[in-house]
Amino acid sequence: LAENQISDISSLSSLTNLRLLYLFRNQIIDITPVSELTNLTGLSLYSNKITRLTPVSKLANIEFLWLGSNKISDISPLSSLTNLKKLSLYKNNISDIQPLRQLTNLTMLELQNNEIADPQFEHLAVMTHLELLNLSSTQITDQSLIHIENLSLLNKLYLAQTQITDQGLINLKNLSLLNELYLGRTQITDAGLTDLEGLITLRHLCLYGTAITDAGLDALKDMTVLDTLHLHNTKITDAALLALKPLISLKSLNLESTKVTPTGLTEFKKA
Repeated sequence: LAENQISDISSLSSLTNLRLLYLFRNQIIDITPVSELTNLTGLSLYSNKITRLTPVSKLANIEFLWLGSNKISDISPLSSLTNLKKLSLYKNNISDIQPLRQLTNLTMLELQNNEIADPQFEHLAVMTHLELLNLSSTQITDQSLIHIENLSLLNKLYLAQTQITDQGLINLKNLSLLNELYLGRTQITDAGLTDLEGLITLRHLCLYGTAITDAGLDALKDMTVLDTLHLHNTKITDAALLALKPLISLKSLNLESTKVTPTGLTEFKKA
């Protein structure tokens, strides 16, 4: 039923045996009928026009819930959904995430592109099962990263286009299972990269649009399983490529809008 310009879902209320329901990319505003579908374990409603989540509060068995790109501001009806494992709320009008504090079984949480600011992020500290956390394009600052440092199961962390600086990165240094880290368009510099030196399980690292230089890339030398590195829109030059030679697993390297020359890149490929 996805991508069908649907606006009225009242006819679905009788389908009480449904386990999975996909209604994304429609024109739905009123989701009252889903309150009857108490056997649902997965529900996808992203890219609609939803504002009220009250009907969802009846879905005690729900484990996967996609609500991104709607017009939601109040997420308090989600607080009772303690079986939730994956929750996507990106691109809404959310500023208060306190209701999520009860959802300690979450392994995935997407909050990007919301107006969430400090001290709201303190509510994340109890979500110790999180493996993926997306906070890109929120108002998170360095002082809130302390609430993330003990989320030891994290393997994907998105902090792109935030106010994060070098000072905050020290709170990431013990996230030893991280595979993917997104720091593009933050305020980090070479100094901050030294706090990432121990993250040797990283496979995907985004540093585009930051103030890093050639000197800072030496901090990546022990990341021998890194296969994707985004350095576009930085000031690095051919000299930086020397620091990347130890990255024996590197398969994808984005150097657009840098000072790396065609000659330097040719020599790097020969190495």
